Amino acid sequence: MPEFIFTEDEPSDNSSLWKFLNKDKFLSMILNQKLHLTRLDVFDDNNEGISANQILFERYSEYLIDSIPELNEARENGFSIEIGSSKIDSFAQELELFQKSNFANCWFISEDGQESAAMWNLFSSPNSAALKIKYKEFKKNLVESGL
Repeated sequence: MPEFIFTEDEPSDNSSLWKFLNKDKFLSMILNQKLHLTRLDVFDDNNEGISANQILFERYSEYLIDSIPELNEARENGFSIEIGSSKIDSFAQELELFQKSNFANCWFISEDGQESAAMWNLFSSPNSAALKIKYKEFKKNLVESGL
């Protein structure tokens, strides 16, 4: 059974969730009454599922390189500078494993209930549909369904 984790900073009950789907996925969802899950490594974003530790490590590494004039100058002259390369390799392997073993179904949150032109442009095509549901109803249905 899936694990549902609701955080303290979850959306308000009045928030709306939007899902943009092409007509094939929309019909599949309606006919099968199931949400399609996509493996994280298939997403366009190569960092989908990256941990906070990985992000912090990458940012700290960049900060160190930028703050040490000799390292920054070497990078500007075409040298490849890596700090903690074995840790970076470890993070890359962890991310790859995580992405291949975890799945997602992505929705857009709107606090004011309004749809987003940017989301339409990113996640739709001429044959797309948009679904809208109140967050509190989605959460209730998800928990009650027990999937």
